[in-house]
Amino acid sequence: MRENDLFFHLLRDCDPAGYAAHLADRSLFDECTLPDKVDLSSLSEVKRKWSITGKAHWIKRWFHDNASFSKGTTLHFPLLSKYGCHMDDAGNVCFPVGVFLKRFDAFAKYVFHESAHLWMAKQDYYPALLALDKAFTSRYGKGQTAVCLSPVEHLASLLSVKLLALAAQQTEGSALSKRLLIQKDAEEAKLNKAITAFPAEK
Repeated sequence: MRENDLFFHLLRDCDPAGYAAHLADRSLFDECTLPDKVDLSSLSEVKRKWSITGKAHWIKRWFHDNASFSKGTTLHFPLLSKYGCHMDDAGNVCFPVGVFLKRFDAFAKYVFHESAHLWMAKQDYYPALLALDKAFTSRYGKGQTAVCLSPVEHLASLLSVKLLALAAQQTEGSALSKRLLIQKDAEEAKLNKAITAFPAEK
């Protein structure tokens, strides 16, 4: 891990209190980037009121086009899922059917979030990130705010925000672009609200 970057220093020391103290530092995750190239060409096919079948076609193409984070991934579309959209340690990604009923911009938000998890899992810092995440939830509990700001979920949300921004840029001038920016702003607002509410100590 890098020696001079704050976040990687916190990872190396597995320091949940230090991480919590820097939640409001917008540069904390600057070194944790997306792939050099994200293929957004599939968005050119998107129709605003796509059916479940259309969304299923898009999500399969999305993961096919972006092998940098999706190689080895198995997609599952169960009717119900106790954990909602999620990724397991084996690289399986689950999108319950209920998510396919949402408008495309909201659907894309979930896809981008799980894509961020997949990308993170391929990084050399991921084992240390999981260790810090475990230490953080052990110290601060598993309430909604703490889970939202745990290192794994916080970073996945920030990376998905970047994907939403790239997607909005790719579809600039369209109604979809505006809706994707609304999703981006909502995700950022949710994180900011959680940071404001988060206690310095448990």
